[in-house]
Amino acid sequence: MKITIRYSNGFAENAQTARVICHIGDEPYVQPALAKWGGPKEKWSMVPMKWIPVSVVVLPAPNPCVFTLSTDGTIGFGYGDYKEEQIDSSDEGPKSRGPLRELRVIDGQVYATGMGRQVYRRSAAGKWTRIDEGVGLARGVIEVAGFNSIDGVNENDCWAAGFLGEIWHYNGAAWKKQESGTRLNLHKVVAVQSNQVYCVGQKGQVLKYGGNSWQVIHNNAAIGDLWDAAWYDNTLYIATDKALYRLQNDQQLEAVVVDGINSFGHLHVADGTLWSFGTRQVASTGDGTNWITLPGFI
Repeated sequence: MKITIRYSNGFAENAQTARVICHIGDEPYVQPALAKWGGPKEKWSMVPMKWIPVSVVVLPAPNPCVFTLSTDGTIGFGYGDYKEEQIDSSDEGPKSRGPLRELRVIDGQVYATGMGRQVYRRSAAGKWTRIDEGVGLARGVIEVAGFNSIDGVNENDCWAAGFLGEIWHYNGAAWKKQESGTRLNLHKVVAVQSNQVYCVGQKGQVLKYGGNSWQVIHNNAAIGDLWDAAWYDNTLYIATDKALYRLQNDQQLEAVVVDGINSFGHLHVADGTLWSFGTRQVASTGDGTNWITLPGFI
């Protein structure tokens, strides 16, 4: 009997190694796991998870560490071992303010963000510091608001984006709301440099910050929702569930035709290699043209 495997969020350590969240089996018997592709020799290995991870990142050497996130703020972490910690178990944390949605490494530090505009930064082992004063919703406030993604150049230049087109900037001391020009949900923010930041989201919208203000530079609902983006080879690559695009001249999306691959959704770049983590396929390219599809996990 063939076993169903669905991939989701992934993170590339280098040109040969990547981690990806996967779900093995069919309802009601689905086993969440974190899988590792170690290259053609090591191939796949897997760590079953007792809770459902929604995001994964890896801190690089000299102290490499894999971090996985649950919506309730549970963090699984390690590199060859496994430990757990809680981001915030207090009444001011995710259990009262809503689920967390993304981990991101910014200038060597791990950040977490989610609903209620929650933002945390890992300041030490077992210690996550809230940095959402002035932007986070107070406990008990009923409002559709939250961040889906965070990125930045450093701890004094961070961007967070999410529901209803909200974009906020953090200068290391305070958050400032931006005029985004849209009310559609934004799914990913990519900070290339201080004056070059992109957001992608619902109905084919792409936004760009060029140093002074945000502008909607692409708007085509026909291509569907844009779920992820990554800066590769001086170009913004953008993924829907079933297609991959390049942003051309900050205006048009050019379809990237990849033979034999029709499942995308999540992207990441490491060591000159672009990785795609689709629901059914994981693939990578070292030149943007020739793609390698990884063999099935089982």
